[in-house]
Amino acid sequence: MCNCLNETLAEITEKITDILPRETDKSTLSVEYKNKLLRFDGKENNVMIGVSFDYYKIKKDTTRAKNKTKGNVNLAMSYCPFCGDKYP
Repeated sequence: MCNCLNETLAEITEKITDILPRETDKSTLSVEYKNKLLRFDGKENNVMIGVSFDYYKIKKDTTRAKNKTKGNVNLAMSYCPFCGDKYP
């Protein structure tokens, strides 16, 4: 299995470290993927792609609701998004 996700996160951390202001305690920097999970199914890919959506509901009187309803779903990847290797 590839190590692309970890390598990419290390590169992102390095880039963020370079642009931080001088008066920052860089030892406290924490950079993580947003949609990370703990798997119990034996698969090793632990980062998911987050997809957000929103829409207007239709009220009983057939008019559109004033506020949007928002939600999100996460998609588990079968292939590495960087190198294309299939996850076990």
